[in-house]
Amino acid sequence: MEPVEVFISFHEADEEFLQDLERHLGALRRERMITCWHSRKIVAGEERNAEIDKHLNQAGIILLLMSSHFLDSEYHWTVEVTRALERNESGKARTTVVLLRLVDWEIKPIDRLPLLPRNRLPIKKWEDRDEAFVKVVNGIREELQCLAISRANYVVPEPMVDEKIQHQITRLINEGDRFYDQDKLEEAIYKYREALSLDFRNVLAHHNLGVVLAKQNNLEEAILEFEQVIKLNPNDADAYYNLGNIFKEKSELEEAVEKYRKAISIDPTNDDAHCNLGNVLRIQGELNKAILECKISLHLDPKKAIAHGIIGTALKQKGKIEEAILEYRKALKLESTNAKLHYNLASILDDQGNLEEAASEYKKAIRYAPDYTKAYYSLGRVLYKQGKADQAIPRYRKAIKLDPNYAIAYHELGIALHNQGKKGAILALKQAIVIEPNNTLFQKNLIAISLGKKGI
Repeated sequence: MEPVEVFISFHEADEEFLQDLERHLGALRRERMITCWHSRKIVAGEERNAEIDKHLNQAGIILLLMSSHFLDSEYHWTVEVTRALERNESGKARTTVVLLRLVDWEIKPIDRLPLLPRNRLPIKKWEDRDEAFVKVVNGIREELQCLAISRANYVVPEPMVDEKIQHQITRLINEGDRFYDQDKLEEAIYKYREALSLDFRNVLAHHNLGVVLAKQNNLEEAILEFEQVIKLNPNDADAYYNLGNIFKEKSELEEAVEKYRKAISIDPTNDDAHCNLGNVLRIQGELNKAILECKISLHLDPKKAIAHGIIGTALKQKGKIEEAILEYRKALKLESTNAKLHYNLASILDDQGNLEEAASEYKKAIRYAPDYTKAYYSLGRVLYKQGKADQAIPRYRKAIKLDPNYAIAYHELGIALHNQGKKGAILALKQAIVIEPNNTLFQKNLIAISLGKKGI
């Protein structure tokens, strides 16, 4: 088998990392598994852009050496990264991020790319940098295996479009990406469609258009775009993953499971697919399978807080309360500002009767998500149980302000007002019944309050 060309995209400020990486790739070169190319190999007399285009177009593995220098480079972002993503989406190459330095790199559209080292610790932070590069090389071996699977099922494409048109397409996709980053979704859609008018077989344009349509909640059109991606590249794991997300959003859980499993079969290192599959399996009641998928996700990304959270919820459903609390705490250690995690921990503490800590966690949920309706209601309930009705009442009112159809909040507000001897109790209970006219508890308590009964 012919060696696979590895294209290394890097910023000149990170050249020391490039040299270290090349040395560690020596074993793969000696095994004739790869050859390496980067811009430092351009010789005098060769036209730089033409050489970069040539090697990008023939590379099987593309490595993006990620740092703040790389991320800030307009050239790398608009040329090499976009072309790398096009190759990745078409199934012609595997594009992977190698995290050199600490930087907030998880932005569209590169956030869905595999990351090396798998533990997400920047190479510069490792005590033993050689150990970090060994992990990177092992990850590249895995990517080579995925590439071999992809190439075994590769569909020969139609002839490539003219080079000038290709550059125009790349520019349009870049413009679409910028509009997406600015949340100008209609403008982004226009640019992606314009790119597709020049080349309807451009996988990246279809993919990015699908992402925008899904964000607009235009799910049926988004499905069509991702299905077109799969038609052009049957081994596009991202397309199956995104379809899984859409079917989950539509509550079509069997379809979602099927798409996530297909994504994983193509790319077993997709930690998001494992995690989201775990969540759907949890919803379906397949709790042990859900926990297993989330543990695989954590093996691939030890810092994935949401996976700990899903495990926590599954354990709660299994009745393993102390283990569930431990998982929620692990999740919050990784992502302390996640309001949903604080809410879930508060809920389980509330059930245990640990009201003081539950109230504290509900307050944190509200701090990080000021419009978290359920958190206001639940905090009100805890405060009321603590005998703090005066503090509970404004929380109920806030929940109702955020959701005027929150029947149970009206009910609890009415009970609290009545037991405090304050006005408005009957009105609140009547409103709860307007929203849920068949709720017998609401009807019973309205009668009791109307008769002046205390201690409801």
